[in-house]
Amino acid sequence: MPEVQWRVDTAPGFERGLQTIAQFLEDAGAPQVLDRLLDDLEGTVFLNLTRFPRMGRHFKERGPESTESLSTFERLQLSQEQEVREYLHGGYLILYAVLAETRRLVLLSIRHGRQAGHG
Repeated sequence: MPEVQWRVDTAPGFERGLQTIAQFLEDAGAPQVLDRLLDDLEGTVFLNLTRFPRMGRHFKERGPESTESLSTFERLQLSQEQEVREYLHGGYLILYAVLAETRRLVLLSIRHGRQAGHG
């Protein structure tokens, strides 16, 4: 019997992160990089996460590196059944929540690894 797929949703912070990345790439004259990122998100990242939802590193294991990271984690107010993980794809760091009870993954934020903070 095939395993039930996990659903991937995006939070407003993830959408804002994509907008920031898109603006940066547009200003840099590299819109093709955004196209490649969007293709990778749909074709690789989402697929990997739905197959292996806990493949990312626990966010709490690394520990917050900035007040923005700490604030993001506190805002989530997760229960014991929920967890926040990090997924690194290329130069991009994606923060996501695993909601095991509903078999849902919520992409919380995305940023380039060189950006300060997370959220």
